[in-house]
Amino acid sequence: MSNRRPTVWIVLTCVFALAAVGLGIWAINAQSDADDAKADLAAQAQAASETTPEPTPTAAPTVDPAAQQAFDDATAQLGQVSGDVAQIQSELETAAANADVARQKAEDATGAVDKLRAEAESFKAQAALTSTCLKGTLGALKQAYTSGGVEAATEQLKALAGQCRDAATN
Repeated sequence: MSNRRPTVWIVLTCVFALAAVGLGIWAINAQSDADDAKADLAAQAQAASETTPEPTPTAAPTVDPAAQQAFDDATAQLGQVSGDVAQIQSELETAAANADVARQKAEDATGAVDKLRAEAESFKAQAALTSTCLKGTLGALKQAYTSGGVEAATEQLKALAGQCRDAATN
């Protein structure tokens, strides 16, 4: 065994010591930046709470004639639009079941004429399902506009989203 000094270990120890010192300096700077950001945020929150004006009542939104006409046209084409979520969900379940049955008939059909009839029935059932989804969407929009409750309309749309997403993918 030689009497050599472990130079490699000394160099590695120095490198690790420098890295530890560098990380310590970085951590102190990061903490200082975080403290400064918290102080700025608190000051801005305080300033905002002091300068927030009293809410003023807003006037009811005016109806854009073109948008109203488009809504009325869509309602006329789709039929009675209801804001009742339970009724729309029931109609969706019925339409989805009809579409599934029609799709199965189209798959099971034999012969060219029977297959074409079954595919036409499947298309009609899918169109009815899509129409019901659109009725639900228009009902939610109507509810949001008449009651001003965007939250209620959003909940209605969320309730219908799953079945309508399935309708769109089939």
